[in-house]
Amino acid sequence: SPTAENKSLSKNKRKELLKESLHKETVLNSFSEFYSQQYGRERWKSLFEAMCKPTKCVAMINNFASLESIERFLNSATQASPQNFKDPKKEVHLEKIEFIDILCYSSSERFPPPFRDENGIMAYYLLDAASVMVIKALDVKSTDNILDLCAAPGGKSLAILQYLLLNSKLRTRAEHIDPTGADGIGEGRDECAFGTGYLTSNELSPSRRHRLKQVIANYVPSSYRHKVKVISEFKSFSMSTYDKILVDAPCSSERHLLNDPTELSKWKVSRTKNNARKQYRILLDSVKGLHIGGTLVYVTCSISKLENDEVVKKILENSWVPLEEVGHNFHWEIGERTEKGWIVLPDRCDGWGPLYFSALKRVGDGEFRRKEFMRFDRKREKEKSSREDMEEGFDDDY
Repeated sequence: SPTAENKSLSKNKRKELLKESLHKETVLNSFSEFYSQQYGRERWKSLFEAMCKPTKCVAMINNFASLESIERFLNSATQASPQNFKDPKKEVHLEKIEFIDILCYSSSERFPPPFRDENGIMAYYLLDAASVMVIKALDVKSTDNILDLCAAPGGKSLAILQYLLLNSKLRTRAEHIDPTGADGIGEGRDECAFGTGYLTSNELSPSRRHRLKQVIANYVPSSYRHKVKVISEFKSFSMSTYDKILVDAPCSSERHLLNDPTELSKWKVSRTKNNARKQYRILLDSVKGLHIGGTLVYVTCSISKLENDEVVKKILENSWVPLEEVGHNFHWEIGERTEKGWIVLPDRCDGWGPLYFSALKRVGDGEFRRKEFMRFDRKREKEKSSREDMEEGFDDDY
């Protein structure tokens, strides 16, 4: 029994365990107090409970895989094939995600690991549905030169490539029909080709960059890989280069913290303040890389307003180049509007999220002058280098 086990421990060990338990309780109370001030106690209670539940994911169909492998996945899922889903006795219900315009399915049962088609290409990728929404907000065109700045583990880069394929002007068919009647796949897929669009996926961390490269290798045929380049650079731009930039910034990732007691025990209010400073610096450099008329989508999986709207407000006030918020033009089927963007929270979105995003458009030339950094308190804290900032991060893919 636990009591007997505790008695067998040394006095010092019991004191150490008690101290650790009290510390975790103190941190959790501080954590809850901080976010209840932002969301209100009633809303925070439901949000906290939702974030403590297992994360949800969709299967994003990989249109680079063969049609036969995709049909096999869809058919085997609806038949609850024992070789695919964990419990063959349970009936499996697949549901197309209607608020996303590339093929994504949710399931009543946990998806099995993705499998390869006859050419060695994975048939689907698992990620949060809200992660695909932000790519829709990027409004990918077939001719766009796109930068995914903090690209690992690779799910959003793969989604960008799906949109480049879907929207290519060189496609010989406007629609494809899958076996369930959803647009996206069907006869004529092999005739699809890219336009002049190109994706650069950037990741500084060696281990995360290795995972990113694996995703590209596993999901994109060699005949298409010339359309994506994986790099490892800190992007401090001296000239505009890209039509679209995705900045999926390192953040507090509170849902991950709540499911990782060790990480949660390290949480402090200063964590979200420090992250906001890092995010601002990353954005400050990123906006210089946008063409005039280009769009940057800023994304976090944080629920902290300091890391979300406050960062966007600061960059709008203090950018090197003139920007305007364009996210107010969007209306999404899930989530809720914030002051400067949109947020998907799991307590009101069937378990999806958290995920915040804001779309910003460059509207003119800029003046490259020194810009101030964000400050949230009077004490000057030691700043890490931008390279260190961008190497940190949590995965919101699965």
